[in-house]
Amino acid sequence: MHPVRKWAALFLCAAMAAAVAGCTEQTASSPAPLVVSSQPSSSSAPIVSPGDAITPGPGLVSAVSSQAQSAFEAKWAQNPLDAAYDKESGDAESTKEITELDNKYAVQWESAVVDAYQKLMQASNNDASLKSEQEKWESGKAAALQQIQESQQDNGTAGSMAVANATMAFYRDRAKQLYQELYQYDPDFTFDATN
Repeated sequence: MHPVRKWAALFLCAAMAAAVAGCTEQTASSPAPLVVSSQPSSSSAPIVSPGDAITPGPGLVSAVSSQAQSAFEAKWAQNPLDAAYDKESGDAESTKEITELDNKYAVQWESAVVDAYQKLMQASNNDASLKSEQEKWESGKAAALQQIQESQQDNGTAGSMAVANATMAFYRDRAKQLYQELYQYDPDFTFDATN
């Protein structure tokens, strides 16, 4: 499949997922819909459990200056997982290959979340607010991943591809948030080369 067509297909899948999520009726007790991305997100928005409000406070990424964010973004652009994914995605032509690639990198980004969190806890001397934030994310992880699955359950092969991509983006976004927190403590941190 031509790369332009591949990315167009991914974009269409994401658009369908967003449309499906937007069509669900929300009540006061139901969680907010999860946004499904067609590509790994480059935003610095934190990932939290569905329905959680993001409140600025000590240690949160939202308090970082724009200059520090720019410096972090330059470092983030060097992360080895995105480079490896970009290289491998050029060879993935079928829906099956793209889905397998996204599943492979979802596992690797999940490992990166663990690596970033461990480094962050060490650098922050086990900061209680950061630990609480991670515990909250962990407790909402199963529900968020289930929501990704359910949003695409009736979309066949394209749905499977969208689920794999959204799962990868879910873990990538959390890893980025943790690495951005880590950057505040240790701007010279290294990405785990085993991911």
